Amino acid sequence: MQFRLSAIWIAVAFATLTIIIVGCKGTTVGPDIPTNTDSTLIITDRVVGTGARADSGLVLTVQYIGRLKSDTTIKFDSSFARRAPFSFVLGNNEVIKGWDSALVGMRVGGRRRIEVPPTLGYGLAQQGPIPPNSTLIFDIELLRVDSNIVKIQDLVMGVGAEATTGSSVSVLYTGRFVNGTQFDSNDGPGRSPLNFFVGLGSGVITGMSDGLVGMRVGGRRRITIPPALGYGTKGTDGNSTTNGVPPSTILIFDIRLISAN
Repeated sequence: MQFRLSAIWIAVAFATLTIIIVGCKGTTVGPDIPTNTDSTLIITDRVVGTGARADSGLVLTVQYIGRLKSDTTIKFDSSFARRAPFSFVLGNNEVIKGWDSALVGMRVGGRRRIEVPPTLGYGLAQQGPIPPNSTLIFDIELLRVDSNIVKIQDLVMGVGAEATTGSSVSVLYTGRFVNGTQFDSNDGPGRSPLNFFVGLGSGVITGMSDGLVGMRVGGRRRITIPPALGYGTKGTDGNSTTNGVPPSTILIFDIRLISAN
């Protein structure tokens, strides 16, 4: 997310449930610096979802639009503008405090508007086009809820040596985003296998290393890696052979294990 968080398209008018979490009103710091210390977080469910529930420690994938309360014509952030949903670990300080608090209990398929005071947003800091001391409005749609662990699916069971922590392995792989877009691969004519040691300091992302444990030579495995075990909230830049990975992106790798020693 551009500013370390954000939320969905403006929702259709369905039954509306509004919850106001109590807060306290502001004060003034110094003679000329008015400071809004209101900590009231307003949550409005525009559509109540019926799918999996969002809880701390889970990976949420959302679409969102962020606007300033002071001028709702100003759209300061949007997943739609980047043409990709945004994924993050709830409760892991990867987004502003208002998001971590307001999205707990939301269910997949739901659309929620949240009004975030400065104390739960960016406070007195200027954040790109967001002025200091701004109250923010986000429209969020929850698309997916996933575990913050590597998911493993064996497509072909191998019969050779087993990859364990500390093993030297050689693999061919293809990496894709959840929408199917390929961002990296060494599985093709003229390409060389990737060689590394399984475990800490392996030189590959944690999710790929973890996902190989227990795999046997000759096998084919699909692993789904949450952002925290991939490229995190920073993502990567592209190069001559790979496309960049956006921040907070879930990755899917199809892997062939060539050797394990």
